[in-house]
Amino acid sequence: MITDLLQIVLLFVLPVALIQTGIFPIKYRMVLLGILVVAILGIVRAENWTLSQLGIRTDNLSESLIPHALFTVAGVLALALVAKKLGRRAEGNWYKHPHFLGQFIPISVAQVFAYRSFLIPELSNIISSPWFVILGHTVLFTYLHIIFPNRKVNLPVSFLGGLGFGALYYFYPNFYAAALAHICLNFAAVYYGFFRLTKVPER
Repeated sequence: MITDLLQIVLLFVLPVALIQTGIFPIKYRMVLLGILVVAILGIVRAENWTLSQLGIRTDNLSESLIPHALFTVAGVLALALVAKKLGRRAEGNWYKHPHFLGQFIPISVAQVFAYRSFLIPELSNIISSPWFVILGHTVLFTYLHIIFPNRKVNLPVSFLGGLGFGALYYFYPNFYAAALAHICLNFAAVYYGFFRLTKVPER
């Protein structure tokens, strides 16, 4: 239990704190994400995790796809409505932006692997209540997004997204379904102007 808690602090709190305090430049956040994934892979290998423990399975794929698809559609619509209410303009020439030229796919997959496949089972080793596991995941997922400006909007969006993602993965632990949902919602969030590194004026 203590080892699990220490791993969570070192992997999910410390790296974000390093960026938030400016010790680690935000422009190198992808490097830090890569280090995080490599560290998790090392732990998974050392502790002999199975693919099933990581949600990398197909036996529950069909039952996982429908709730993930419904959440994705609802999430994209919600992002579009919030963006419209805030007067956010969709990303112009999005097809030229590096994020949309493939970056969002490995970023989304890495986040799902770290925050769903690994973090949720780790939290389950420490906390017995499903809802506190989901809440713990949500808080850490939201904290990841504190590095972006426009926190008044981005943190509530991250919290609601993390809550949905966490609940879905806890009850339908399938990496493939979670990754597809996260890829779609990541694309939509950046397309509608959320999680930019420059501050966007709000109404």
